[in-house]
Amino acid sequence: MGFNIFEIEDASLYLRVLLMRLLLTICLILTSCLAVDAEDAGHLIVIAPEAFLPALKPFVEFKKKARPVELLALEKVLKKEKGVDDPEKVKRQLFRLWKEKKAAYALLVGDADVFPVRYMVLDRVTPAAFDYAFYPSDLYYADLADAQGNFESWNKAHEGFHAGYFGEVRGEKNKNDPINYDGIHYLPEIGVGRWPVSTTKEVERMVAKSIRYEETLKARPPTAAYLVVGGWVDSRKQLTHLSQMLGDWKPRQLYYGSKEPASAANVVQLMNEGTRLIFHSGHGESNGWISTWIHTMSYRLGDITLFVSIRQNDLACHIHNTDITTLGNCL
Repeated sequence: MGFNIFEIEDASLYLRVLLMRLLLTICLILTSCLAVDAEDAGHLIVIAPEAFLPALKPFVEFKKKARPVELLALEKVLKKEKGVDDPEKVKRQLFRLWKEKKAAYALLVGDADVFPVRYMVLDRVTPAAFDYAFYPSDLYYADLADAQGNFESWNKAHEGFHAGYFGEVRGEKNKNDPINYDGIHYLPEIGVGRWPVSTTKEVERMVAKSIRYEETLKARPPTAAYLVVGGWVDSRKQLTHLSQMLGDWKPRQLYYGSKEPASAANVVQLMNEGTRLIFHSGHGESNGWISTWIHTMSYRLGDITLFVSIRQNDLACHIHNTDITTLGNCL
């Protein structure tokens, strides 16, 4: 881009820039999730609690057919690396492997109850919470280095309590401070994915589904759906551009204002038809996506591989309240 993100003063423009960088991150994540050619030999780093390692071995052996894979125990990483807290220790391990072994992908195995999560901070106007809100962000683990190639801490503002706040974004409550308060790079060096699992049984399920998916990926042309609902940031142009970046994937664009909008009925039909990848741009509800889907509706979901929710304005939007167990065995 022809400008420095740190110098953007217009909040709307800043959000659009962040959206584009989020799309870049998603593309990197997709390359780590989908089947790849042997020529794409970037290292894959898998980090998981030690109790999960035996269940992960079939997946590691399968992935080694396409690329070098290193399986690491989370407990050993936390003991070996230095950092202000556990998320930073994990990130420093990834940074070192990116530098030394040219690691290109990372799979974090574990939900927030078993694997460290970095929470970014927003000065959201909420008096009961002292006008601060905290949101989980795995982009932290992908954005390893700053523009000079040094470790990106996401914590450049150290004055007082700010030393304990990472990825701080200001502008809703504090209008005179930089929006990018921690001066974050935001560009990912590696593709990062997370399996939100809490038990060995859930790991085994993810392993079996991932291997089955990659083995059948080339059996039929995969379809990716792009959903944009009205009322927030208009991301139709960005999602159209993203659809063009996914190569052989057949795109289905359900945009507000079109003949095929992102209505609940149309989205359920997409699911039932076996759409493998669905992007949703818009807010979330406590039980689904706004205007497009709720988990009490009727669907088959047999072939869906990945949901990507591009949340606008509100980085949480309640979408995390949706229990993935309601989606059956497809995810």
